[in-house]
Amino acid sequence: MGIRAAVWRVAPPREVRLTLNAIDAFLRQVGGPGGGVVRDSARQLAKEAERTVVSIRTEGMDPNDLALLLVSNAAGEMIRSGEHHVHRAKLSMLGTDLLRVFTAAVERRRELNYQSADEAADDVRWVQERVAEAG
Repeated sequence: MGIRAAVWRVAPPREVRLTLNAIDAFLRQVGGPGGGVVRDSARQLAKEAERTVVSIRTEGMDPNDLALLLVSNAAGEMIRSGEHHVHRAKLSMLGTDLLRVFTAAVERRRELNYQSADEAADDVRWVQERVAEAG
């Protein structure tokens, strides 16, 4: 581990702190058990300081956009895994709530013009296909 990585573990850079705060704020708004399950996973992704800093400083991503993207990625991965299905193509109660969190994050990204309506529709269609395949 490099010196920067060690320092960032103790004192995360501003970009990480902003992204973590945005994740928490969004998940407080959407609530539900799915939000609680996604929170730890999305926060862990944001704590990968090097990637978070590059996304924000170099690629110009807004911390709120990154937070929503990480939430949707975490929720989508959990849904895709099949772990939250009661049988093929049928989500459990928690899986249904994870889908709600995923959809809310994608919709918020669209509302804030971080992605187009077509991209949002593609994301929702992708996760719906994963639901149909898994379980």
